[in-house]
Amino acid sequence: MEGISKIGGIIWEASDRHKVYLFTTPCSCIVENSIVKNIDAFNLLHISPVVFEHGWEYYRVIAFRHENVKGLLQRLEEKGFVFEVLRKVPFDGFVASSLTLTVDALFSDLTEKQMDAFLTAYSNGYYKLPRKADVTTIASKGEYREQHFKNV
Repeated sequence: MEGISKIGGIIWEASDRHKVYLFTTPCSCIVENSIVKNIDAFNLLHISPVVFEHGWEYYRVIAFRHENVKGLLQRLEEKGFVFEVLRKVPFDGFVASSLTLTVDALFSDLTEKQMDAFLTAYSNGYYKLPRKADVTTIASKGEYREQHFKNV
């Protein structure tokens, strides 16, 4: 977190016993020798967001040529990056299907209370720019599901 905050622009932060969630505005790609700059150097398509978990950074890329991936991995190794390829999926010809990010992938790790807090914040404009609500207002609104699904 210290390293990320030095880059600046943490706009939202939350944590539970196991994870810290951060939303940032500036891209770490401005940092010299960043992963993103290396990805760009090999004409790979970087798919946001970058996920930081347990001290690791997770990147998704689309490659149109195997040689570009091979070049990226060689460069990262030469520059001393520690990495692991978790999954390679053959390109099916449809870019849109490769970019799909499901709601389940985004929110499956949230507890019911965390989801309620997120939905309350969202419905009250906390994530709009400029913000339409602050954390005190959100806290006073109570649980989202209680308010919106009483009669369901």
